Amino acid sequence: MTEAQYKLAKDQERENAVKADKKRIDQALSSNDEATLRATHMDIDGKYGAYIPDWGKSMYVYGEDLGFNYEWLNKDSLIHNLTLMRSRIEGYFLGFERRSNRTYAPNNNVNVNVSNTNEVNVSISFEDVRKQIEDMTSLTDAQTKEALDKVSEIESVVNGTDSKKTKWEKIKPILTWLADKSFDVAMTLLPLLLQVQK
Repeated sequence: MTEAQYKLAKDQERENAVKADKKRIDQALSSNDEATLRATHMDIDGKYGAYIPDWGKSMYVYGEDLGFNYEWLNKDSLIHNLTLMRSRIEGYFLGFERRSNRTYAPNNNVNVNVSNTNEVNVSISFEDVRKQIEDMTSLTDAQTKEALDKVSEIESVVNGTDSKKTKWEKIKPILTWLADKSFDVAMTLLPLLLQVQK
């Protein structure tokens, strides 16, 4: 077998694998069964996550360092993520050009907020988040109030004198609540939750 024939055979093998995985995702989405959705999500993530740049971007409960936290993914989040995964693997293997990193916001914003222990900056951070939530036109008045209440809860826990372990226990219900919210709300509140470690 020549090198060109080998490359052609590998390309065909890869194309067949992608087609089969897209079909598996479609079947999982059609099943509407949470266990099937979760198993497919884990398998597809394990297969492609390390190879496709910005794999988890715009997906629910994804952290750059740790990947997906399956404990917080509910059925709707699994459906959302699998729909994006299907498109990502298709676009990647069709050779669509990746946008330049310069078009993305810097990835160190969260790290700056987390590592900053200056009380004035923490206070400003909570106020900034409140302002961002109030400016979200996609939220109803009730949703805005609910999100602002959660910001106040997080602020109370972060500024409390409890141990990190106790703070974490108090934050868990907020994380569960957050997993069911829109991407914009989740990304706005997550940096505040990370301040629990201070």
